[in-house]
Amino acid sequence: MTLSPLQFMFPVFALAFAAAATAKAPYSTDPGQLPLCALPHGGDQGACRLPVANGGFERPRKDERPVPYWDTTGVARLGHESDNAYAVLNVGERARQVVAADVLIDPRVHSYVLHFRYRVTAAEGAVNARLSLSDRDGIETEMLGETALAGAVGEWRNAELVVAGKRWSGEMKVQVDIGNFSPFGLGIVDIDDVYLVSAPLDAR
Repeated sequence: MTLSPLQFMFPVFALAFAAAATAKAPYSTDPGQLPLCALPHGGDQGACRLPVANGGFERPRKDERPVPYWDTTGVARLGHESDNAYAVLNVGERARQVVAADVLIDPRVHSYVLHFRYRVTAAEGAVNARLSLSDRDGIETEMLGETALAGAVGEWRNAELVVAGKRWSGEMKVQVDIGNFSPFGLGIVDIDDVYLVSAPLDAR
């Protein structure tokens, strides 16, 4: 399912680093319309989509995981509604993926933008999203920023987290990490249409 153009950017909460809070959104349109990043591209391509695998959660034929191409905790699974698939997260469960980034880009002069849609099933439902620089296994990481978002029951909402890069001596990977942050053990969170964008810090 294609995202509608975003009308606003969710704020980066106090949990995010100061550098993340000052990063600028590189564009105001549907990230699905941006070109895929040509890796490596040396920073001359402008805003482009990094290769999130199965960001729409359509079930591929060859993957044994409950949510194919994503590492999950608990009993996270896929849900289906008409012809649309999405990830289903119970309270405390998370979906993570390490995404290849451009090895020629200095992350200190670059921003990363996470977009996704989410839906909650209880009034107290909430989502936590994080971006980190990472090694290929998601073990060694450096947090870039995170945000917490509330929802309206049964309503799909668009989310966006913008973070600035920082010095990193390891492989150029970015870890996407989205979780069900609902309090009191209540509610399921559905996640869909995950995009990760790479862009120069001064992009508009």
